[in-house]
Amino acid sequence: MKSKSEIAFCKLFDIFIKMENYQTQLLFVYGTLLLADNKYGEFLLQHAEMVCIAKFPGELFDLGTYPGAIYNSKKKEFVEGRIFKMDNIDEVLATLDYYEGIGEIDCEYERRIIEVDTDEGLRLCYCYIFNQPTNGKRKILGGNYLNYLNRKC
Repeated sequence: MKSKSEIAFCKLFDIFIKMENYQTQLLFVYGTLLLADNKYGEFLLQHAEMVCIAKFPGELFDLGTYPGAIYNSKKKEFVEGRIFKMDNIDEVLATLDYYEGIGEIDCEYERRIIEVDTDEGLRLCYCYIFNQPTNGKRKILGGNYLNYLNRKC
């Protein structure tokens, strides 16, 4: 059972996230943008600095040539990735929105601000979250895409 202060924090957090003009310079990345041979990953490295390794509660799925993460604050499983601090938020997000298909009909992802856990506490980060049904999709155990790819080889 949550304490009164935890409940109050959750309510404030929900209000904070719903503010339309809220922006963060932080981006949580868990998939193909971490691969060395990805040109959009190279773009990210040119326009952002890696801050730390982090995780969020949820599940990670193998969608074929890329992963999809589901955020679920009630899950005891985690999706692992890295937090980047973007230098030009608008340019970086516009480029990565294109890469992730944001704005297309039946887009598989939505960009959201989520709570991400780091060794130094919780941070609010943009993240591309999979928004389609996961029935029949292979779950990536351990929630780490790079480790999963290494095991497949």
